[in-house]
Amino acid sequence: MFKLDTQIDLGAFWSWWTKELMAVLPANIASSLYHSKGWLIVEPAAEKLKLVYQNRAQATVLGEFDSSPEAKARLKTLLDEQVMIANAEVLIRIPEPLGMKKILSLPEAAGANIQQVLAYELDRYTPFKSDQVYHDILRLGKPVNGQLKLALVLVQKAVLDNLTDQVEDLGLNPAFADYALEPITHLHGKERYNLLSADLRHVRSKKPLIIMYASAAITAALLLTVMGMPLWKAYQGIDKLKTHVRIVEKQALEIEDTKRGIDYLYKSTDKLIAKKSHAPMLVDTINTISKLLKNDTWVSQIKYSNGNLELLGESANASDLLATLEKTNYFKNARFISPVTQDINSGKERFQLSTEIIPPATANVPETK
Repeated sequence: MFKLDTQIDLGAFWSWWTKELMAVLPANIASSLYHSKGWLIVEPAAEKLKLVYQNRAQATVLGEFDSSPEAKARLKTLLDEQVMIANAEVLIRIPEPLGMKKILSLPEAAGANIQQVLAYELDRYTPFKSDQVYHDILRLGKPVNGQLKLALVLVQKAVLDNLTDQVEDLGLNPAFADYALEPITHLHGKERYNLLSADLRHVRSKKPLIIMYASAAITAALLLTVMGMPLWKAYQGIDKLKTHVRIVEKQALEIEDTKRGIDYLYKSTDKLIAKKSHAPMLVDTINTISKLLKNDTWVSQIKYSNGNLELLGESANASDLLATLEKTNYFKNARFISPVTQDINSGKERFQLSTEIIPPATANVPETK
């Protein structure tokens, strides 16, 4: 099961990540990123001070200097000519005989107040009391089985104070002090220890570094802007083009709908015209019937539907009506749809007949009865 309450040490993660990153980079690039200013290491050598400039790529011996005006002038000239060396962090390195290191194992619970614990019980682990020495600790890995493994590093105050005075007399401003058996030049920020007390450290102003990082950030932002502007404009152009295409597509669909409507209207009109051209005019039909029927025939009712004509009326001789209608090609299939009966009052025959009408274009209608 996952432990959701696990505490994540972001500082430790960052330290580990940067260390692994530096390991895969070329030495010259890693050196500039790992510690851009490098180290100016000062080591006591007899009556003089030995100066070494070190970065991740290499260490360069600059020479030995004493407190004479000539030596100071030579060092000043060197620093004026070598900007990287002048900007390096000054580190006092305590030689092995003048310092002391002791490996300790303490309960993990003491980790939060480890400095106070060691200051209080320093005489248990070393021959000195806390007011006689400068001391600091170096954590050696993560706790194992609830125990912290530490390296206690210390130097007598008189020794470091004397070295600090000599370094400052040369015109240098020390910021760190380490022990030769535990150098800090390969360690990252939070992993380092420092034997110099806070009142002896010369902390450089962070303003130049901030300005440098700000300049780099602004340059990167401008570079991204220059690179991204054409892409942004292209994206905007594509977006406008898509919008225009959508409008054109909508207009095209509207035009297509209108075209379909017009086509439908044309087809409907053509059908209506064709239908009307094949359907006889009712007036013409009545006129034709009036010409065909004799004076002894009366029509009281006419019905027309789907090319069929029904006649209801009286005639002196109803049986002759079918032949009369079909003797022209205006009518065909004439037939009685009900029996012919004799009207008592008029003496004529009552009839109801149906006939199909042939289009007038082919009809042959008699001129007289």
